Amino acid sequence: MGLDTATLPEADRRTLGEASADFQAVVAGKPPVHAVFDAQAPLPSDGGTTFYQGRGYRLTVLKSLSSFGSFHGVAYGPILRFDPPFAPGHTAEVSDIRVYSRDALAQRLER
Repeated sequence: MGLDTATLPEADRRTLGEASADFQAVVAGKPPVHAVFDAQAPLPSDGGTTFYQGRGYRLTVLKSLSSFGSFHGVAYGPILRFDPPFAPGHTAEVSDIRVYSRDALAQRLER
């Protein structure tokens, strides 16, 4: 994670640990471990992006058709946002979005 959480309160350690585990799971092509599907989130128009709610954070799993010049593929990866009560004034996102060919993404998601 990059920071020493040993001195933080248990609730903060839990939020950071669960957010990190979910983020890394999605990077590896797996579903989030802790966050649950957010049924209240609006449906995206791309048909593949999914929204999750964790303890003190929101996780978006972006999966969107993308074109760059003559390359046509899929943008895929996690976008993590901490809730304002946990991270007041922090509006930045943490993300790891990559563009894959359809076959490469299918292989990644099968692992």
